[in-house]
Amino acid sequence: MSLPEADDLAPVLGLADIVSSLSPAGETPSFVIVAAPEYMKAVGEIIAETPSDVVHNYFFWKTIQSFASYVEAEEIKPYRQFLNELAGKVR
Repeated sequence: MSLPEADDLAPVLGLADIVSSLSPAGETPSFVIVAAPEYMKAVGEIIAETPSDVVHNYFFWKTIQSFASYVEAEEIKPYRQFLNELAGKVR
């Protein structure tokens, strides 16, 4: 589908801006592949209805999850304990 059509599925995501910023200078894609348009539309609606602080905290949490294994600090200890608890390693 065209980039504007894909962007219209979930305007809150700013897909056109993301693709434009990642494309080489002077290049504009004529189409994009959207594997699950209904899913994308539903995600856009959920994000639009969710308070911005909740979305911010979600991304903050995902950042912690992504980089925790690379950080050696006391601040990560509660997260590691949480993972151990989930895995059944702590009683």
